[in-house]
Amino acid sequence: MARGRNAKKKAPPNETFLQRQSRLARDKEFAEQRDRPLVTDEMARQGQYEEGWTEIDGKRARVVINRGGTTVERWLNAASDEHIGEKERAAIRYCLALWQKIDRKGPRTVIVDGDGDGMSEHEALSELAAFKRKFPPRYWATFENICRFGEAAPTRHAKVTVALVAGMIAMWCNL
Repeated sequence: MARGRNAKKKAPPNETFLQRQSRLARDKEFAEQRDRPLVTDEMARQGQYEEGWTEIDGKRARVVINRGGTTVERWLNAASDEHIGEKERAAIRYCLALWQKIDRKGPRTVIVDGDGDGMSEHEALSELAAFKRKFPPRYWATFENICRFGEAAPTRHAKVTVALVAGMIAMWCNL
């Protein structure tokens, strides 16, 4: 008897009707997932994907790695377009630096005396709070979710919103 993709699995003993239906539905879903591509055509056009292999639970599995990074990283590394220019990029990088001070992902050195940035976290919080007050909550939330938290920009409206907020920050900070 040939074993392979089309071979029927033997039912476990004492399997109820509901368990059997659940197992068959799960097997059907796994078969459909196996035949689908890992990356859709839309995603492939927007990202830099590379195919590779890894080992999962002792079995070799095909994976696709996105080398393009988050949405905002792709925007920062791409050429200027009609929405995001150099000033908007500078504003996004400025806000990323402020968020880095708050999130403590950077150096944790606090120098109280002399020429240091002992108040850097407080200054970053106050500056970001000032920016946040100047925008409608929906616009700031979109900007922060995409730029700070790496959320995908699902629509063109999201990119325009990020560009608007970044452009205003660039204007206020003379970037």
